[in-house]
Amino acid sequence: LDEEQAMIRQGRALDRSRQTISIGTIAPGPIMELSPLLSGHFSEMTVSMEIRNEETLLRGLQQGTYQMIILNHRLEDEALRCHPCGSEHLYVRLSPNHALADREEVCFSDLNGESFLMVKEVGFWDSIVRENMPESRFLLQDDATALNELVLASTLPSFATDLTLRIYGRRENTVYLPIADDAALTHYYCCCKAGDEMKYLAWFQMLERRFA
Repeated sequence: LDEEQAMIRQGRALDRSRQTISIGTIAPGPIMELSPLLSGHFSEMTVSMEIRNEETLLRGLQQGTYQMIILNHRLEDEALRCHPCGSEHLYVRLSPNHALADREEVCFSDLNGESFLMVKEVGFWDSIVRENMPESRFLLQDDATALNELVLASTLPSFATDLTLRIYGRRENTVYLPIADDAALTHYYCCCKAGDEMKYLAWFQMLERRFA
């Protein structure tokens, strides 16, 4: 029965892979940056992206749930091929009258203890900020729209990244400061099974031209 269920899962995954490019990612940033590129490159297929933790992503790639996954580090695994696909630097978003607003950059230690507004689905960034600011409180919102409304009405700090600032721009009367700690900068890698690398070669070549 286990073998039968495994065959059914593999058959369904194969059928989906012929019509859909399913990509799992460790954070929302790559969705914002890569979705338009994916839709243009795989124009005859449906592109699906979702945020999951690394364990789920690796298992999904192995089982065929995902054709590609995006991680925040390169995997040294002969069964996989990983290609750079961008980076992301965490910023803090402050009101102009905040005590740190006149700084050029800040560290997690400067922010530790403050309360932050934060969207719930931030992937691995959630553990980064919690580990580096253990005395802070994080007021989670279910979606970005609700978060943006609260940010407009509140003086509480929140987060942005260089990637979100490039895509959505900066709000007036708001201060954006880069967080200087090494943990606030991440590099992304798009990974597939080694046997599928030639299938997606044109995609990886495009990534190399764009992010090299």
